[in-house]
Amino acid sequence: MDETFVPPSSDDETERLERTLQEMDESGIVPSSTKDLLPSSLERATTLEESVYKTAHDAAFYIVENKRLGYEVSHDPLTGLLTKNGLLTKVDEKITKAQAEAKAKGQPEEASAMLFLDLDHFKVVNDKHPNKHQEGDSVLKSVAKVAKKAVRHGDEGDDDIDFDLLAHGDRKDTDPARLGGDEFALFVSLAGRSDERGNPNLTPQNRLDAFQARLQLEFDAFLETRPDLKALGLGMSVGAILRRPGEKAIDMLKRSDQAMYLNKEQHHLVDGITPR
Repeated sequence: MDETFVPPSSDDETERLERTLQEMDESGIVPSSTKDLLPSSLERATTLEESVYKTAHDAAFYIVENKRLGYEVSHDPLTGLLTKNGLLTKVDEKITKAQAEAKAKGQPEEASAMLFLDLDHFKVVNDKHPNKHQEGDSVLKSVAKVAKKAVRHGDEGDDDIDFDLLAHGDRKDTDPARLGGDEFALFVSLAGRSDERGNPNLTPQNRLDAFQARLQLEFDAFLETRPDLKALGLGMSVGAILRRPGEKAIDMLKRSDQAMYLNKEQHHLVDGITPR
């Protein structure tokens, strides 16, 4: 809450009323039978005020506490990204909303995609880097920043980046998550995304390819600043899939996971490097 509610003090009001009652009593305005009831009425009024304040204070506390607990359950404490359950819940909510809107408009559902990210040779970083697991945590935080940066557009510093295809879209339509360990995922709404020339007439696959290219570029830029991690073979494998009609978040996540492992196998065949 931005401001803490503080109930007004009733001391001054009570004293003022008591003085008024005394004056009325002395002047004979208030009958003695009524006068005897007024102090107890004032006491009950003060007690009621305190009770209402306490109830309001407790309600506000529970609202804030529930929000905090809800955030902790749905967000990864290390990176601040959504957890797996947080991602699945949020994506299914978006899918349900998109289906309802499409049905109301009599139009097909807008295209969306899931990307599954897995770090190559992350265990090597944990085991062989001088800072061990401390460096591993730092890498995870950096990858979270890469994911967040990939979904931004029009931010300061983007103007000097020249992409053949650059995915543009609303950050609210993209949800990064850390699934656990060195695995991440991104749900992306592809509606309205275009290339850097403002061309909106791209197929969903074109738009997904553009977004994946941006993500890879951001990760490569991070590695360029960390030659120590490059020397240990740190890399990133990505599996990207378009959502099928009627598909739920968990199904998208499973297929993107399978696509990611296929990508790892292909890298192994091409580069002769065994993924972790």
